[in-house]
Amino acid sequence: MIRPKSLTTEELLVQVEASRRTERYGDMGAFANRLESMLGSDTSQAADVLRSKVTYELHMALFQQAQAKQAEARELLHDSLRLARQSAADALAAGDPVGALFAKANIGGHLMPALGDWQGGLATLPEVYEEAEALAVAATDDAARTRALRVAVNAYLLAINLLVEHDDNPHELEEVLSRLEVNQFYLDHKDDEWVAGPVAAARAFIERHT
Repeated sequence: MIRPKSLTTEELLVQVEASRRTERYGDMGAFANRLESMLGSDTSQAADVLRSKVTYELHMALFQQAQAKQAEARELLHDSLRLARQSAADALAAGDPVGALFAKANIGGHLMPALGDWQGGLATLPEVYEEAEALAVAATDDAARTRALRVAVNAYLLAINLLVEHDDNPHELEEVLSRLEVNQFYLDHKDDEWVAGPVAAARAFIERHT
């Protein structure tokens, strides 16, 4: 294992995400604790951005574990929801509205449905993708524009998944799909399976209902 004390804060954040994605939650905790210790009482914008990203990863770790542990799932989901909301608030406080939208997309598209309120979750997603598209238009550099467009795509796909899964409103599905299909991040990634799969399911759903 890489030793946390040998890493910078940015390197620690990379390891937090990598550990979460490979489900090495013990390693993840060690990296996250070291990062939080290094940040200490630093209240700079850069520190707040790092905190919001760590909180986002911690929320995602709990969500992943909830999916794998049915007996403890509800408690883990509530903890994940709390951290997702904290991540969104921290990101806004740090002047990172796109970071907040990533957390809000997960709340509406994953956590609220998992807690039994898929309709409430679905209702939150238009605010996410509309704000993300507006931020993309206002972005002053390519990296910021791409990041905003990506969170919009995330929200579109989450909405598509919910509408298809619950056999609901093909007209709303058509509207979401039409917005997605003019998003430049979607156009650049439309052949990737994580994008192509939900879009194919949406088109099949619409065909069955028209």
